[in-house]
Amino acid sequence: MPKDVSAYINAAIVFLAVVCTGALVFRIIYNLLKNRYAPITSEKAQIVDKYVVDNFSKIFGRLAKKPQYYVVFSVGNKKRSFRVSEFSYRGYKVKERGTLKYKGNRLIEFC
Repeated sequence: MPKDVSAYINAAIVFLAVVCTGALVFRIIYNLLKNRYAPITSEKAQIVDKYVVDNFSKIFGRLAKKPQYYVVFSVGNKKRSFRVSEFSYRGYKVKERGTLKYKGNRLIEFC
């Protein structure tokens, strides 16, 4: 048994890193499968908000800004947010009403 406490601390950190990474991988796979096999749902909805999130990533050693576009719909008493393309984002207008069609967390259409 090592007399140095730091060996126990290092072992605990490695153990937690392995467990957390495994949990993250499990959650990603679970969400992918859940969305893949989710039923297609159609509901009456209204657009209540639109927003852009700027994500930064390193590409070829340079910092690049890549915006992600989101549209928020009011469906009954709930609000649902979907990531959309820039083209779709520009076409949606706040307070617009229509039928929202989605599968899991993926927007299929709104018309």
